[in-house]
Amino acid sequence: MRCLSAVSDTESVSHENIQSAMYRVIQILGSTDLPLVRYATGFLCNVAARNRDNKAYLCENKAIENLMRVLEVLSSSTQVPTELSWIYQEIFDNTLLAISNLTSNYNVVGYVQHACRQIVQKSNSMKILLNTLVMGNFLIKSRVLVILNRVITNEPNAHLFFVDVLDDKNHMNYVFTIYSLLFDAVDAFVDPEKHAELKDRLQDMSVKLLKILREFMKNRGFAQQIINLSRNHKNPITLLSKLGHTQLGITLLEFVDDLLEDDDLLVEWNKNDEIRAILEMCSNSPINELAKISAHLLRRIHPLINFNEGYFSNNFDWEMSNY
Repeated sequence: MRCLSAVSDTESVSHENIQSAMYRVIQILGSTDLPLVRYATGFLCNVAARNRDNKAYLCENKAIENLMRVLEVLSSSTQVPTELSWIYQEIFDNTLLAISNLTSNYNVVGYVQHACRQIVQKSNSMKILLNTLVMGNFLIKSRVLVILNRVITNEPNAHLFFVDVLDDKNHMNYVFTIYSLLFDAVDAFVDPEKHAELKDRLQDMSVKLLKILREFMKNRGFAQQIINLSRNHKNPITLLSKLGHTQLGITLLEFVDDLLEDDDLLVEWNKNDEIRAILEMCSNSPINELAKISAHLLRRIHPLINFNEGYFSNNFDWEMSNY
């Protein structure tokens, strides 16, 4: 197995028929031998990335179902010995990347939809992914978000599989977890101690989180939960004072535009001086698109606003972030 894993990313293997080997490796995923599972998941991760015939074969032979079982075992392991933590993390990464590769697009109509449907049809699959999202490190969280975005984008009834799913650690649902992660990711993104490469990854994570939230807004029940969180937990508009003139600020405002479909929230935000001032400042941004969206949001609440001359310049001191 170690030898197969080592050569699985070579050019020669990508052109060979290795179906018998792939079939045997799928069966190995159920092993309790961690090093063996590590090599098996690494092998599947590589062969699923390099050849569309391999993708199709693995998908039809329950690779996704068995990879989800590996995640289930890993995410339910509450006490991992310190000396084994590295191998757990590597299996996590290999497994998630293999699932990501198996759900990536290529020019076969309906393949991605079929692969994503296999994920949601696996019993407890959404709970497994939520547990992995909650307990995983930054890299693991990023991998899970890729898969969730694929599922939501390609499975028409995806929302049904997210309902009433709670993680085992915090007993919170997807909406609360994704919403909270957004604030954590933005806080990390604006941290001046973070290097440029990590900032890029944090921005990418934030965009994925916002995309999921915007998809959740299309479901009435989820939309109401998100609106309640913005009202009673943390207001996403306040993140703009941290983001400043950034592309991520634009993506955030698009999400805010979705939130303002709720008339009650529109009225409440009209009464919030800080929110109105932040939007006013963003409407003067040197980034045209950011200014345009901010002005659009102000126009949405404009009939409800009585502007006082000099209000923004005299009563609200707000500095755009450099990050």
